[in-house]
Amino acid sequence: MVLALLRAARDWPSGSQLCYFRTERSQGVLYLYDPETFSLLGEPYRVHSHITLDDYLTAYLGEYRVEGPSKSRGGSFEKAVAEAIEPYVDELRVGVKKSGALDIDLVFRCGNQIGIAEVKTGGKARKKEGIDQLNTAGARDFLGIYVKKFLIVDASWEELTNLRELAEAYDIAVVELISFGKTGTISESDREKLVSALRLRLLCGG
Repeated sequence: MVLALLRAARDWPSGSQLCYFRTERSQGVLYLYDPETFSLLGEPYRVHSHITLDDYLTAYLGEYRVEGPSKSRGGSFEKAVAEAIEPYVDELRVGVKKSGALDIDLVFRCGNQIGIAEVKTGGKARKKEGIDQLNTAGARDFLGIYVKKFLIVDASWEELTNLRELAEAYDIAVVELISFGKTGTISESDREKLVSALRLRLLCGG
């Protein structure tokens, strides 16, 4: 594809530029090249926020619903996690659903990058269900392969070696907020752990 694009660019009138927009990483960066020499023209341009979360969700899903935290036992954990990350993200939606095909706990935006999270408590915090849901939501047919995936649990995964390795294989960041499982609230140290995970993968909050 790169060779075909380069050949097409050379057929354009003199003075045309070839551009490449890198979206795989935490910030969108635009590169401009001379199609004749393939040399970089000037410094790369860092692209600022140009989309809204609704833009992204509508483009990928069409119609969707935002229903807020679950009415089940895990809803209080979803709400606590949402309140913890809201100051650090540009936009946040809780309980995003697409007919009966998609159900994701949190969807958030930092700049032009999108993150999704499954928030699991109790017995579900130590099972494979959250991994499966994130892989479905982050598929090409739903929210796209470039979304950053987070599995947020209120239990320790220290003994769950196989599940942790599976999450790593699917590029899912597992964030253990054990304090909520013990006290029903997120401690300051766990809050910092959660925010650090967001900043590492999405540069949320600067």
